Amino acid sequence: MARPAAGRATVVRFTRVAGNAEPSLEHRSPADPAPLPPGERRGLGSEWNSPGWTVMLVIVHMNAATRDDGGCPVSKPPLPEEAVAMLAKANPAVVTTLRPDGRPVSTATWYLWENGRVLVTMDEGRKRLEHVRNDPRVSLTVLDGGNWYTHISIVGRVTELREDEGLADTDRLSQHYLGKPYAQRDRRRFNAWIEIDRWHGWGSLKDTDQPG
Repeated sequence: MARPAAGRATVVRFTRVAGNAEPSLEHRSPADPAPLPPGERRGLGSEWNSPGWTVMLVIVHMNAATRDDGGCPVSKPPLPEEAVAMLAKANPAVVTTLRPDGRPVSTATWYLWENGRVLVTMDEGRKRLEHVRNDPRVSLTVLDGGNWYTHISIVGRVTELREDEGLADTDRLSQHYLGKPYAQRDRRRFNAWIEIDRWHGWGSLKDTDQPG
């Protein structure tokens, strides 16, 4: 389960109004104009029962960042414009799928960024096609072709899998990477669309305060 990551602290002041009425918002730091997340009033204690009390509430906020079960900072979609611009290029990438025993398998791949999803295609004989049919969880790491220190790792699920009729989408990928249609036409290929659950950027696209 993801939990809030450390980020900038925004102080918000609430003032008790009367009786058991809800407190009114007196001030919100201009550094964080976002609405208050639900559940942030917990832990304020018995002060709510004393008229006239003013309490301070600290909200942690940093680009919707969370930490995964291993404590590593990650961010939720949507991705920022600069990350989308990088993903729209024909960059080198590696996709990871899971074997039936749970062991990961990583393979170099072409990909296309399409409206917040990622498209990859696979030959009918590829083991990773069998893997995603059994377990849709995947990850994709994309390296900036001009600076490999800058990269984005995506964790998500294959939510749509179907045969690439006429190799139409494979040709789109080939045009994107090679500037010409896909050469091998005698084998079936399958399209997999990946929905993003979370992502992590590094280098010029670093999305958290993780040191390094």
